[in-house]
Amino acid sequence: MSNTTPTDEFPQLPQELVNTVIDHLSDDTSLRSCSMVNRAWTEHAQKKIFHKQRFWVSDDPRGNLHKFRDLLRVSPHLGAFVKDIKLCADGFVKWVPVSKDCEVETVFPEVFPLLNNMKIFSFELTKNKVWDQIVAASVADALKSILRTAFLTDIRLSWMTFDLYSDFIRLLSDLVAVRELDVSAITIGTYDVAKRVDNHKGRLPLISLRMNLSAALLELFTQWLLSNESRFGLGEIRSLTVLSYYDYDGVSTSTNALESLLKHIDTGAIIHLGLQDILSSPLCTFASLPNLKTIRLFTGFKPSTCMAWLAQDIIEGQHHAVDEFNVDLKIFNVQEGLPANSVWQALDSIASTCCHVQVRVVFMYLVHWESAVSRFTNEIQAALPDLHRKRLLHLDFECFSNDEADLYHPGDNNPSFFANITTFELCESGLTNSGHIGLKGDTEEKPKRSFFWYFSAEHDAENAPVTSR
Repeated sequence: MSNTTPTDEFPQLPQELVNTVIDHLSDDTSLRSCSMVNRAWTEHAQKKIFHKQRFWVSDDPRGNLHKFRDLLRVSPHLGAFVKDIKLCADGFVKWVPVSKDCEVETVFPEVFPLLNNMKIFSFELTKNKVWDQIVAASVADALKSILRTAFLTDIRLSWMTFDLYSDFIRLLSDLVAVRELDVSAITIGTYDVAKRVDNHKGRLPLISLRMNLSAALLELFTQWLLSNESRFGLGEIRSLTVLSYYDYDGVSTSTNALESLLKHIDTGAIIHLGLQDILSSPLCTFASLPNLKTIRLFTGFKPSTCMAWLAQDIIEGQHHAVDEFNVDLKIFNVQEGLPANSVWQALDSIASTCCHVQVRVVFMYLVHWESAVSRFTNEIQAALPDLHRKRLLHLDFECFSNDEADLYHPGDNNPSFFANITTFELCESGLTNSGHIGLKGDTEEKPKRSFFWYFSAEHDAENAPVTSR
């Protein structure tokens, strides 16, 4: 019998190997287990666990922000691991208003100073709540303090209301290190004249700019971005998305903002562009973009002149570098049916250039899923045979509804006609009626239900393998 005594020592693995293994884990359960295995594993696992945090602000005195605050009191070093944080109003569907006595006021001033390494900050509150009515002085000071830090490079503001236009501009002018800016669904109470700001701090060169604003605010904000008073430089932009929607006073969208911004971008830059179906002329007539790589077009189910222009430009080599063409097609009235075959033919023409085409179909405020999907399947079935089937790689459905109870559970609705498409995804989400164009922004936090079917493009409809989950 061997006289070797067992040892309680944990086998030592190279730290680089441990870090690599942890980097490939995604579920919190495994990461928490790793953090408790060995002291040498703890720090890297905690970095992964706390890298991205999402909080739904609540009136509950023991909401998730309070719990996070309590955790930081015990282990303040965890605040340095938070790189990406998003704060939302409580209630994904119902949009519970944020009140003065909620977590915003009681927790923010204590938590924010501990997040001393944050790079991405998303602040999304319920609409119809004015900024100054939501944040108390202590909260405002904490927010402004963190916005002015040198480590914050990506800021996303959405569904916020400012009493004055100058308040909105002042908030952005205080930023000191931001390279990526996303402003969506911002409401302005009064369009006053923004005070002239001495831009002695220099300009922040943006690499990404996304705007989804009312037509009036988009025009005014674009003018500020291009003025000498702007805090931002636009020459280095690599990703640009310009969207607008009708104001309640009837002001319509225009292409002035997009055209003006494109003229200030470096001609040789690699660009990823998002735009609406509102071009007054082909894109190539007012912007030379030889390295345009991705186009994302937001349009409706009607004959699209813009799509035809883009297809023609791509086929003729005006945008020869484009390798991905994404389309967001919105249905507001199911009875209108789908677009004429010209829309699908335009997509087919783009796909024939070996450009990857991805189509996202969005049903807006839909009540009866069954009739809508049935009508859609009948009409699209006639259009698909003429397409280059192997190149239309992704078709994605979503439904935005006024009330979650109105959503229909489609189940397996005989998707055999999609056998010619490599991937088909059906999603449905419940959101409140926003009075907005429907482009709410990121909705990855709480997907309601998802159904997936996967097909092999080489198989016919009868033999198409189907997997649902």
